Amino acid sequence: MLMIRRKNGFTLVEAAITVALVGLLGSMVSMFFLQIYRSYTKMDAKIKVTQVAIASLGSVQKQIREISQAPTCTPDTTLHPTSGSPISFYIPSLTNPTNRASDDRIDYYLGTYNGKNIMLQRLTRGTTTYTAIPVIFDFDNFRKTPTVISLGGGISAFLADSTFRFDDVAFYYDDTYYMICVGVTVSVADRGKSGRRETLSLTSAISIRNTF
Repeated sequence: MLMIRRKNGFTLVEAAITVALVGLLGSMVSMFFLQIYRSYTKMDAKIKVTQVAIASLGSVQKQIREISQAPTCTPDTTLHPTSGSPISFYIPSLTNPTNRASDDRIDYYLGTYNGKNIMLQRLTRGTTTYTAIPVIFDFDNFRKTPTVISLGGGISAFLADSTFRFDDVAFYYDDTYYMICVGVTVSVADRGKSGRRETLSLTSAISIRNTF
């Protein structure tokens, strides 16, 4: 009696089903890791803009609390300062703190630094006006030695990321209650989603001394 032995192996249908299942599984794994990557990059972008916004407002707060003369701006009006029309404050001179005539002047405005929009602070001491630096730089050390620009923590990362930018800067001076309100809007590209930007707006109200 003739016996026909069946060869071990997969039929075409079995092979097709296996390929389909492997492809589906691979697609699910890829989507899972892609979702994790997108979540990470979005969170990373949010952390970056938060750090920059908080550091910027913190720098401005430190200087405004030292104001020795009335700000050179229109009271009770929201201002969006530019290099041609900055908002200016006077703070005591480091060398002669009791002489109002020798006070340092700081101009704040939205300008360009290293090819990106950023909030700048420009120091004028006597007849000398120094190069404007971003508000996230160490301004206290800069005041002591204006010819040296000190880079604080995180500054290098900020400068290295070309997608960082300040979208808006606003000041409001309330001369009734002697308050300065400062607002910034900062954004950075979310690398996990093409064309998407993470944006953060922060505002701070700062009390100033009524000694003008």
